[in-house]
Amino acid sequence: MSVMHGLAMQLLRIPVACDEGRAIESLPSYIIRLAQQHVIPAGTLITRLTEAHPISGTASAKAQSAPLACLTRPNRTTADVVQMVALATGTEPIVLRRMTYLFLEQALGRTAGAYAKRLRWCPACLKADVDSGQPAYLRLLWSLSAVEACEIHGLRLQERCTHCGHIPRGYAQWTCLSRCQKCKKQHEDRSHSKVLPSIQQFGLDLADLVDAISRRADSFPRGGVTAGVKKVFDAVWEAEQEIRLWNKLSRDQWIKLALQDEPISLTAARQLSSCLDVPLPLLLEGHVGTAVFKFVLENPPPALARTSAKRVDPRKLQIAFEAILAESHEPPLSLKAIATTLGVAQNTLRNHFPRKSALVVANWSAYRTSRPERYKNEAIAAARSLLSTWHDTQTELLTKKSFLRVLLNRSSLPKNLLRAVIEFVLTEQSAARLILHELDAETRNPLANRAPFA
Repeated sequence: MSVMHGLAMQLLRIPVACDEGRAIESLPSYIIRLAQQHVIPAGTLITRLTEAHPISGTASAKAQSAPLACLTRPNRTTADVVQMVALATGTEPIVLRRMTYLFLEQALGRTAGAYAKRLRWCPACLKADVDSGQPAYLRLLWSLSAVEACEIHGLRLQERCTHCGHIPRGYAQWTCLSRCQKCKKQHEDRSHSKVLPSIQQFGLDLADLVDAISRRADSFPRGGVTAGVKKVFDAVWEAEQEIRLWNKLSRDQWIKLALQDEPISLTAARQLSSCLDVPLPLLLEGHVGTAVFKFVLENPPPALARTSAKRVDPRKLQIAFEAILAESHEPPLSLKAIATTLGVAQNTLRNHFPRKSALVVANWSAYRTSRPERYKNEAIAAARSLLSTWHDTQTELLTKKSFLRVLLNRSSLPKNLLRAVIEFVLTEQSAARLILHELDAETRNPLANRAPFA
């Protein structure tokens, strides 16, 4: 094997780190490890491959300019790179295709937001790879943006170094996937990377999809999801239980999914899979099975019993209403509180006793309007009382902070109001001390502030 040109013609064949199951290796990870083996940057490797195995000019430019993390997406660029790597290494193309999402190209429409734009990793998984004696590698599952955390270690997936904050450049030189490109330190999990165990963050349905992809020999069929939805829709419609589907998704959404010819997005497929409780790989195949709508055919929902309106005795209601009004309440009761006590609706009281209800509403509105002023007066009184007895009851120095803390313990008034009242009371005390000082000075020397005799 000669230098760069010969290297691009025939590369060393390295084994795939994991070629089956949820932890299958991604194509970008394999390209990075391939470049490491030949001690060249991953970008140089892709460039030499396009030179040695010519493809169309546009496809060649896309293969060299597309971010390395995007080489798992189900598009033509990924297919071209798979073909070039297979020719250069002698690896079976089917093995490399399973390391991407090319099998979804026909079944799903393009959804750019479903795939991560940068390389991501779980530091605990990479450390486990190194400890087990095998090379660290990136999982295919990590390239889906909906997967936010590792289901094994419960850590949030990272896309930058936790030591220096460097974001890896896919086509640059790599020494090891478990270490930072810039500072060369081992990727570590920090406390902020811990996440709560959440199915949405782990993307367990997507993990099942990746597991199915790693064992497939061909692509998922076109229109499989639509065919499955039609089966469910027809069976439920015939049983006249379509209202049960409307409770999961709106009627327009079901009809659109059942009638459209274009492939749906990955997000829509996941939503359908959750609503129908069908594994995502089976839904993509169109095999929804009878269990999906079995509950509709065998267990129709019971008819709702018609509830009659509660009858009210106006005479008894009047006696109870007047008894509550005769009592003294501080603060006054609202119409809602009275209606709850009597077990009726507010409109019932308004319809039977319009004048008394209007009086209750007016009293409650007046109370609510005067509440800010009452709170202010109450806060001023409490602050003045505390200030006058501070040196007798408190041992710490009088400051605004200590004053506020003691005042909060003594009352349940809002903190912002107490802050404003403290400023007012302390300013008031300072002004009073100044006046007393001036009066005291004038008392000691009554002629000091008088004009001299002419």
